Amino acid sequence: MAFERSDPLSEMWQRQGLRELLMSQDRRFDPQDMVAEAPRPGNAPPAGRPSAPPRSVPPPAQYRPAPPRQAPAQTPARGPESGPARRPAPVDPGESESRLFSMDQWPHAWRKIFSPQRAGRIVWTYWELGLDMCGAANPRRREILARMLEGLKDPPGTHAFWPVCVPMSEDEPEQLAANPDMFWSGASAYGARGVVVVGEKAARVLGVAPGQEMHKRFRLCLLDELESYGDEDEEGRKRLNEALRLVEFRMCTILGR
Repeated sequence: MAFERSDPLSEMWQRQGLRELLMSQDRRFDPQDMVAEAPRPGNAPPAGRPSAPPRSVPPPAQYRPAPPRQAPAQTPARGPESGPARRPAPVDPGESESRLFSMDQWPHAWRKIFSPQRAGRIVWTYWELGLDMCGAANPRRREILARMLEGLKDPPGTHAFWPVCVPMSEDEPEQLAANPDMFWSGASAYGARGVVVVGEKAARVLGVAPGQEMHKRFRLCLLDELESYGDEDEEGRKRLNEALRLVEFRMCTILGR
C-alpha cells in the first residue's frame, strides 16, 4: 500500500507509525487499511521459517451483574399453640407504674384546684390534703405545716402542695378518691424536682416505700404522720427538727445546700 509523501515533516510522522494521519485528502478512511499489509520484498521472513499467523484477539467479556441475593425468609415467632391470650393480672394502684397526663386530660376536679402560681421545686402531699384544698381545711394541719415551712426558711416559690386524692363529689366531701396518676402529673406540671410524702397512707397509694430515694425523676423524702409533729413539748419539737433535717438532707441538691 502506497502513501503520498508531501514533505519531510510527513516522512517523520510516517516513521513514527502514524502514516494514516498524512493520507491524501481525496482518500477516505477504509477499514480494510487497518488489516496487516503483506510483507514487502526484502522484509520477508527467512526461508524455512513460516510466518506467524496473525493472532486473533478474543472479544472482551461482557460484564453481567450478579443477581441480588435474597435474604432468607424469617419464620415469625410462634405463639402458644392453643388457648386464648392471657390478660395481665391486676396490679395495685400503689405498686403500678403511674402515667403522666397532659392537663387537658385531667378530670375537672383536679383541674379546678391546680394553680400555676402555687408551683414549687418541692411538692408536699399527705392523705387529707385534698380536703384542705377543696374547702374543708383543718386549722390544726395548717398550723403544723406552717411551722415546718418556717423551720426550713426557704424563699417563696420553693415548696408547693398537691393532693393524692380529692373528694369524690361535692355532696360527699369527706369521701376521697385517690388517683396517683393525677398526683405525678400535677407534680410534673408544677415543674417540681422533689416530693415530700407525709404519712404511710399517702406513700402506699403513690407506690413509694421508706428509704426510697427516687421515683421517676423526682427525689423523695418520706415522713411520719403529720399529727406526730404537732406536739409542743420537747419530744414533739425534737421529732419536728429531725423531720426538717431529713427534708434538707434529701432535697439538698434541689435546695442548693
